[in-house]
Amino acid sequence: MNTFASFTALGSMLTFLLVPLPATATTITECQGQIFALIVQTQGTAFAGDKNAKEEDKLETNLRQASKKLDQARLADALEQMGQYEDAVAFAVTKAWIAVEAGDALLVAADGVIGCLQAIGQ
Repeated sequence: MNTFASFTALGSMLTFLLVPLPATATTITECQGQIFALIVQTQGTAFAGDKNAKEEDKLETNLRQASKKLDQARLADALEQMGQYEDAVAFAVTKAWIAVEAGDALLVAADGVIGCLQAIGQ
């Protein structure tokens, strides 16, 4: 085998290794884990002024309701709760109750949960 062929073969192997694998089947347990990780992340988010406890409780309620609906295999309801969570985070950012960066991090994590929930339904 010549040098060019060796590099071509090596390049093909590396390309194969770097190509993302198709998503594996998502389980309720995986999504629950993501929801609980988001609860912890939400609890660790700094809220401005006296909004801290009230807004954090509201966000956590949405997440806990999403978890409950997921346990009941009510995916549409769980997705609705996640949508309400995202709306509440976005509202808190517009009111400057949460820093933009913190809100963005919560929304990215929430999008991950929503993707997980949607994968279950497929």
